[in-house]
Amino acid sequence: AKDIQVDAINKLRKPAVSGGKSIDGGAGSLLASGARVESKTLVSFTTLVSVGDNAILDLQGSTTTPGNFTLRALNDFLATDKVNFLTFGTIGSGVGAYSTIKTTVDLAKIHIGTGAQLTSVGNINLSARGTGNVTSKVNADAGGLATVVLVDAMAEIRPRNEIHIGTDTTIHALTDLNLSAGTDTAFGRDDYKLNAQADSFAAALIPIDDINAKAVLVQDNFITVSSGATLQADGDAKLHAEKSGLADMTAFAKGVNWMSGLADAINGGTELNDGNIHMEAQGLVTIDVTVQTGANRHKSLVLNDWDKSTGNLTSYTASPGVSVTSSQAIVKSSLAKALENAKEQKARYPDNAALQSFYDTEITRIREELKAEGLMVEVSPGVFQVNQQYAMTVTVEPITAKAGVVDIRTDQLVGSGIVTAPGDASVTIDNNTPAFLRLKGITIPESNGGLFVNGNEVSRKDS
Repeated sequence: AKDIQVDAINKLRKPAVSGGKSIDGGAGSLLASGARVESKTLVSFTTLVSVGDNAILDLQGSTTTPGNFTLRALNDFLATDKVNFLTFGTIGSGVGAYSTIKTTVDLAKIHIGTGAQLTSVGNINLSARGTGNVTSKVNADAGGLATVVLVDAMAEIRPRNEIHIGTDTTIHALTDLNLSAGTDTAFGRDDYKLNAQADSFAAALIPIDDINAKAVLVQDNFITVSSGATLQADGDAKLHAEKSGLADMTAFAKGVNWMSGLADAINGGTELNDGNIHMEAQGLVTIDVTVQTGANRHKSLVLNDWDKSTGNLTSYTASPGVSVTSSQAIVKSSLAKALENAKEQKARYPDNAALQSFYDTEITRIREELKAEGLMVEVSPGVFQVNQQYAMTVTVEPITAKAGVVDIRTDQLVGSGIVTAPGDASVTIDNNTPAFLRLKGITIPESNGGLFVNGNEVSRKDS
């Protein structure tokens, strides 16, 4: 395939309703009134990208402009809930108002089966992630001689992001291999915003309040590579399981008891504030396999033979990721290049008589040499033309030789695997033909190889 992209996405969309209130109600009576209202949203998401046992996924094409090889699982929450309730009784009243938005199952998972083979001429990207913006609000008022106000607002998300690679599976990227759970490999952690807010007002001489607001975010991010599997990247191998899980969290519970003016003539009442935020995350990377970078770090190209009648390249040997094309292209002799340079230099210093004279002499000399070698003709008096020459030309696409690093970010790294990240790289080109070489670029990064855990390099001794 030229492009492999699989996205499994589950979305919750519960926008704020017109008027801003999901429930807006009230109740009352002469002697006493009491009522309960509740809005509850329970979400169960299992979002799975599964590659079957012994499956083969092979991204082919150009190493310079490879297609996408991406498998992604994502759970996306956007929900707003607001409950508003009023109850009143002359003797007494009570109200219970509740808003809950909660996940019962929140699983985003990439599963690669036993014995599968995933290969790519470019990157391979596997990610299991989530995002959410959830708001739960409750407003309740009660009045009477004695009141009971029970108010509860809860916003709770518990993501579980997993990447599981089965036994005897092979994954090989000719550039970078990126595995991420709860984040991406560029340190963009999953974005969550949770807001729980509870407000109550009790207009009574004898109030009884129980007001709660709670925002909960608990993230589990796991990357598991089973025994017998092989992870191989010619560039970097990154395994990131988010361990911090920072988010924008708000929980605020406010209760106002309106006591009599005589009891509190100054401020007219008392206010109680509360709220609970719970936020945690854990990252776990389990490696019982071989993780290797830089298997193709020594790049080579050998031009072996050519067709003397056509001037085309007929035989060459190249490392994976090295691409060449053969053609007949216009080539310039060193004298023609020297002539161009002399003309450019003369034009650069128009007000310098000495340099003008020097470069005029040089231009005349070079023209005479070109004419003597049959490389230039005088098409009209004082007008000269360089003869164009075609020659066998081999164009070499950009080459990157990279040993690559193994970069692991997590709370816990466990397993009995082997990490190989050598630190040397090279590019060698042997030309056994008369072809001109046109190189589009050779890159060998200054920093190569090594195992890094949470940004710290780990030596063989440390491991």
